[in-house]
This record gives sequence, structure tokens and C-alpha cells, in this order.
Amino acid sequence: MKIKFNTLLILFILIPLNLGYAKSEKILIINDAEINNYINYLSKPLLVSSGLSEEFVEVNIIFDDRINAFVAGGQRIFIHSGLITNSDEPEEIVGVIAHEIGHIVSGHLTRTREAISSASTAGILAALFGVISVGIYHNSIEQVEGDLTAAAIFSSANSLSLNSILKYSRTQELNADMHAINLLEENKTSGRGLLKILYKLSKKDKINANQMNYLSTHPLNSERISIAGNRIKGSKYFNQKSNIKSLENLNRIKAKINGFTKPHESLRKHNQDKSIYGRIAKATSLHKLGKNKESIEILKKLIKDEPLNPYIYETLGKTYLDDRQIDKSIDLYEKATKISENNSLILIGYSKALISKNKQETDIKAINILEIVTKKLKKNYNAWRLLEILYGRSGKYGQSFLAGAEKSLILGQRRNAFNKATEALKLLKVNTPNYYRAKDIIIITKKTNN
Repeated sequence: MKIKFNTLLILFILIPLNLGYAKSEKILIINDAEINNYINYLSKPLLVSSGLSEEFVEVNIIFDDRINAFVAGGQRIFIHSGLITNSDEPEEIVGVIAHEIGHIVSGHLTRTREAISSASTAGILAALFGVISVGIYHNSIEQVEGDLTAAAIFSSANSLSLNSILKYSRTQELNADMHAINLLEENKTSGRGLLKILYKLSKKDKINANQMNYLSTHPLNSERISIAGNRIKGSKYFNQKSNIKSLENLNRIKAKINGFTKPHESLRKHNQDKSIYGRIAKATSLHKLGKNKESIEILKKLIKDEPLNPYIYETLGKTYLDDRQIDKSIDLYEKATKISENNSLILIGYSKALISKNKQETDIKAINILEIVTKKLKKNYNAWRLLEILYGRSGKYGQSFLAGAEKSLILGQRRNAFNKATEALKLLKVNTPNYYRAKDIIIITKKTNN
């Protein structure tokens, strides 16, 4: 895939986003079965109680060490990995998610923010963070192109910064706090975590005005902490202890994130650590550093300790795949799929292992798996990308063009989506579901080409 570097670079040079982020050409979205499932587990009851549909609210996790979360592009919540790794208990993450939901249901999104609601997730991040590509972490990194649609939105604005787009008033912050507290009370959950996050943030040094972090977009003062604190401390759930299993899962994903983002530091820290968390961190770090055989040995021992944990089988399957031990990888993914009861993200990894065999029978099996996945995860870029390749390899060119159109639509590349759907329409059987879907994409993207 060719990235349009020049156009994007010109856009970002002309529009100083003023983010204070380290210069980088990529920002990573986490697309990991264990991490995503855990965050969805924390988010689901809050969304349901707020009358929001899981189908229409995206909760995305991005790799960044700072404590932050924000809403952008309509009903898309973005959580920094730093919020996860800096949280001592699940209630802290839950409290922040509840607060962001408060912004959504209270209608705090201005017309400027609503202007980017039609852009793709990758495009929003590419434009907001001033990067030229967005990657996906799924035990490895894959490059996704940021789209020009989102970036172009900012060209019509006058030197917008991320802070100006996402910043709320103190009144809006207090309203979101109150919504979060009521939401937590309704779910019989302690608001202690939200209060802990507010205290943590209030103790930080004075913030550089050019940096994007939680306080720069979510104004915090002593009055806000006092009002929220009084409400939270008055709840009968305030001293409720964290769910032991949830706390354990939090520590697991923290170990995984730290192992990936800080492999050398993580290895030093957990050098003699024999705990589950320490071994997960070491295995992840070693895998990140390309020391697959050492990682494999740790993961094999972890499986003996936890024979029903699908995520360890999945990670070992991915590590075997990177070590070119394809048959072993397929075997591990099969077990992970069965134990997880067909988790969609694990199925995508399984399909990659099957594709690596480069045989007709495994390609057919991978197609069947990915067709199931795309019915559940209609906006998963990786699934459509793989289907585009597999359909093409098997001579199903109409379906290949259609899968490519779906992929382009997810990325916000509307002209590409239009062109590929147009080609698909010429090859697909008339009056079939795929034929009508191609027509739908043409109608959706037609305005771009007028």
C-alpha cells in the first residue's frame, strides 16, 4: 500500500496542531484480543446503562504513556495505554470511561468535533496527532494508512490544536463527573477510582500548555475535586473492594503493554520474577525483541499452569508463526479459538497462520473463518484486507474488489472504495447480497467523486 506522504506532510506543515508529542510517523491502535476484551468488559455495563449501543460506540485504545482519554468523531472513545498502566485498580479505568460517556450523552461535542464524525478512526488519529500512518498492535505491528478526509477537515480551520478541539469547559467537566458518578452508582460500582485518578492528576507538575494530556483537555480545579469527592464518598459503594478476577486481568494486560512498549526495562524489572504477571511481561518483551525461542519456552510453561487460558495459546501461536513454525502455530490457534469460543480477534490471527501455509485447502478455511469475522466485526480493517488477498488468490475477483472496497471505506479512502465497488459490481452475480452491498458502497461514496 502506497502512502501519500507528500500531500499529508504539506497538510500538517500548513496546520500546526501544536500537540507536544514526540515526533513520530506512526501512532498505534491496540487490537489485541485480551486487552480489547477486558476494556469492553469494563465499558459494556456503562454503555448499556447510558442507553448507548455497543454497535455504535467504539472504544479504541492507543499506545501512549500518558494518562488520557477523549471522545472524538461522534461516539468514539479513545483511551491511552497510559491510563491502563497507571491504574492501580479497575475502578480507575471505569471511572474515566464513565466520565467520557458523560460527555457523549450530555451533548458536549461542539460542531467542530462533530465535523470529524464521518472520518475513519485511522484518519481521526492521523489528523489529530499529526502522524502520517496509524498502526495496529496485535502481537505485532501492521501499518494502516491515515486518510486525507480527516486531515482535510483541519485545512479549513485556522491552526486548530488538539486541545482546542477536545477541550471542555469546567461546567461541562463537572456535568460529566456527575453523570459518571450517577452511572457508577447505578451499576453498584465504587467511584473511588475516578476520585483516585483526579487526585493523581492534581498532584502532577504544572502542565506545558503545548502538551496534550488529560488536564489540558479536561480542566481540573480544587472545586471540581471537592464536589466530586463529596458525592463519591457519600456512596454506600465507596469502600467496595475491587473484583479479584478483574484486578488480576488488569495486572495481566499491564504486563503485556509494558512488555511491548518498554521491553528492555520490563526484562530488567522482571528478571527474577516468577509470578504470572512477570512471566507474561518477559514473554512479551522477548517476543518484541525477536527472541522468539526464549519467549516460546516461557509461554509453554505458562500454558501448563493455565491450560484453559486462550490468550496464552494465542500469544504462543503468534510467536510460533513469527518463528516460521507454521504447523505448531495453527495447532495453538485452533486451541485458542476453541477455548475462547471463536473470539473474533483470535480468529483473525488463526486465519493468518492458515494463509501462511500457502495451500488451497488452508486458504479456503481462512476465507470461511474471515467471512464469519466480518459478520461480527464489520469495521475490522485486517479481516477485509486478508479477504481481499484470499479472494484474489482463489480467482473470486468480484468478491476481492468488494472486500477491498470495504477496507477502503474503513480507512476513509472513499474514492478508492467507490472505484473498487464499481469494479466489483461488474463481476458479481446480479441480485445477490454482495451485489447490493457493492451498490450501497457506490451510493455512500458517490458524493466524493462528483
